[in-house]
Amino acid sequence: MALVLSMSLAVSAVAGPLEDGMDAYKREDYATALRLLRPLAEQGNPAAMNQLGTMFVNGFGVPKDFAEALKWWRTAAEQGSTAAMFNLAVRLEDGKGVPQDYVEALKWYRKLAEQSDEFATLATSGLARMFYSGEHVPQDYAEAVKWWRKAAEQGDLSAMFNLALRLEDGKGVPQDYAEAVKWRRKRLNKATRQPCSGSGSCTTMEREYRRTIPRR
Repeated sequence: MALVLSMSLAVSAVAGPLEDGMDAYKREDYATALRLLRPLAEQGNPAAMNQLGTMFVNGFGVPKDFAEALKWWRTAAEQGSTAAMFNLAVRLEDGKGVPQDYVEALKWYRKLAEQSDEFATLATSGLARMFYSGEHVPQDYAEAVKWWRKAAEQGDLSAMFNLALRLEDGKGVPQDYAEAVKWRRKRLNKATRQPCSGSGSCTTMEREYRRTIPRR
């Protein structure tokens, strides 16, 4: 999941240099963004530190420098930035440009999963994926299902899909086809914003879901 998220997606508008720096970043005016955000980052502003890390990992307005990006994300994460926690965990997990560290990645995913924003939902899905695959952590289907369920309850579409699959195949949870159908329909309704009330109104996605549900 090589995804870099900007704190500008998560913070409310803040007057002054931070807001101006974020706006410059969105406009791809990276020179202005750097001029405004670097002093704030050096003063310890977590949002600015996270954004600066994003600029270094992408080489936006600065030479690409993964180690520098990691430094800013780690500092921001330690100060409570959920966006930085997520960026740091993903980079430590995939090891692109930095040494892989699954133990530290897992630590940040767990810490982030305790929060209640959009990044926490992404972290719960990340935890589920790691425990289900068993790569670099002991494989634990029940633990994976626990995190998928939490993410599904927070509205994550991919988690709803994976939870439904596990309820169908019984890996990590007792088989429950009725609950599987419930989560598939919730996912469909959230994705389309239109209830599927009968065969005449069902989409192709729903018909595919019906074919994948085992018959008892």
